[in-house]
Amino acid sequence: MNTILKANQEWIDQVWSKIEIKLKRNAIISKDKIPSTSINGIYNDLSSSPGAWTNGFWPGIMWLMYDATGEECFKLAAETVEEKRDEALKDFNILHHDVGFMYHLTAGASY
Repeated sequence: MNTILKANQEWIDQVWSKIEIKLKRNAIISKDKIPSTSINGIYNDLSSSPGAWTNGFWPGIMWLMYDATGEECFKLAAETVEEKRDEALKDFNILHHDVGFMYHLTAGASY
């Protein structure tokens, strides 16, 4: 396996750089949103739907990027979504069988 990584390290580094640039841009432009999907590069905002089952994916990715890079924009984006998403805890009826998707991916990484 190590041979495969060494042989492809340049490609891996190029792809990682592209991922980091794109996610940093999105973290900054979507910092006040709970993004889910995009149309023409503009992300929607699920802030008004704190119980949406996908609401843990974006902050989970942001925490992973923060851990990998130390860039504060990723931490800020994750914390902002966590605050908005925590509104679901105020209404038991919003919680459902997908609560693990909503919380584990980000709470575990944040912890």
